Amino acid sequence: MKRWKILLTVLALVLIMSIGIGTAYGYFTTYVVTRGGHVVTLGESGRTDIYERFSQWTKHVTVSSAADSDPAFVRIRAYWGAGYSVTYEGNGVWYDGGDGWWYYTPILQPDSSTSEFDVYISNVPSDVTEGDEFNIVVVYETTSVRYRADGTPYADWSVRLDSGTVGGVG
Repeated sequence: MKRWKILLTVLALVLIMSIGIGTAYGYFTTYVVTRGGHVVTLGESGRTDIYERFSQWTKHVTVSSAADSDPAFVRIRAYWGAGYSVTYEGNGVWYDGGDGWWYYTPILQPDSSTSEFDVYISNVPSDVTEGDEFNIVVVYETTSVRYRADGTPYADWSVRLDSGTVGGVG
């Protein structure tokens, strides 16, 4: 009889201890240490750069895409300080969206550039010469091309691939 009590006690202890073994076993079988790394690209790729040159009170701006970028839509806007006025020239392929942004009409293909977008600085005070410093900042954004069910491309500006700023002293 004493032998059965000891055996039942041992079995009860083994049963109680085995309840938590699943969790501990899961930890030891899923815990891994590793070294090194690999770049993982999630979703769309897009790398663009903005370039500008300045001459005769005009900023000439272009946006270029990298060879490994997806086709993208591009938009631009400019900011300037008080005392200046700005007008835009998009060479027929940029249009005013009415929201402060100017949109590039063709889709920007990989390894290509937009046509020039010109920001003319007018109403310059007479005491300012072209060598003086002033700020006109140009900001751009890109978004990947999306397609509707009928195959028509469209831009979703809530999903930006790239954005940047160029500007400062003119």
